[in-house]
Amino acid sequence: MSSSAGRTLSVMAAALMLAGSLLTAFPDDRPTHDTPRALAAAWLSYHEADLCQGIDSVFAFGEEGLEVWSLVEDERSYDRFREMLNALRDSHRIVLHETRLPPERVKDGDLDVPPSLWENYELRLYLGDPVARVQILEDSEDRSRADSGKPDEFLKHRLYMFAEQTLDWNRKMKRYSSDLPALVQVALDVSLAPDLRSRAGAVGRNHLQNMNRYIEKIEKNLSVAIPGSERKARTPGSSDKHTAAKASVESATLISSAAAKLARRIFNFIYPEQYTVDLDELRQSSLLESLRELKTMNADLQKALAHLPRRIS
Repeated sequence: MSSSAGRTLSVMAAALMLAGSLLTAFPDDRPTHDTPRALAAAWLSYHEADLCQGIDSVFAFGEEGLEVWSLVEDERSYDRFREMLNALRDSHRIVLHETRLPPERVKDGDLDVPPSLWENYELRLYLGDPVARVQILEDSEDRSRADSGKPDEFLKHRLYMFAEQTLDWNRKMKRYSSDLPALVQVALDVSLAPDLRSRAGAVGRNHLQNMNRYIEKIEKNLSVAIPGSERKARTPGSSDKHTAAKASVESATLISSAAAKLARRIFNFIYPEQYTVDLDELRQSSLLESLRELKTMNADLQKALAHLPRRIS
């Protein structure tokens, strides 16, 4: 697999293993009442400025300082992040660990079109491929002749862009969801200063809104790649009612876990572990249903967070 998404997964896994082995010295992955106020504010600023989309970071807070492990995907975002923390170094111990992806080597003109998409005639038909029209709509006698010509370079480009676009939205959806548990916990932590809690709640709501936007984009893309019989929406069941605080904490964790699993499934849809996927397997896909369920969970948490005071006193 030569996709940059695959390289991101492997490099980040190594970075997280390193971070996990060192977290014993800094036990908290979010600000607590023991965290210096300036460091808690910097953590919130990191999320408010959406730096979390250009840097995948693991934070470890201690009473005297902060340690951060980052997979740097956008240099501008990381420069802003370092400048923000450098201003605090005189009064706090701050240690940064950074990892970058190795440069991707691609042959000139060689588009990494996933075989799973090249063999997906539903998607190719949507993109206007006449070969796919024959494969799906015409008699079997015409099919072998239809796909015997040279691959259409324009079609390859569109399939490549479809894959890259979907995976990029998938990464952003997962990144926003991964921050939710910590943000919600800070928003509900009565031991923290009211303004910090209020800021955390606002960032959590914003993350949910952005996450929902990418869920809808992914759903729109996948709906043209999955057979029509699987596109019908199922009415979601009503969610259980809890107290607002309990529902928010539990829902944030559930959403983060569900989004991570779904992100992996979407990646496997485009780059299957078996390298190819036939149409019968696609017909059994429940990706669209899972995306709709995640949207419902997202909406429930947004409602729960909306009940939190905007200014906590």
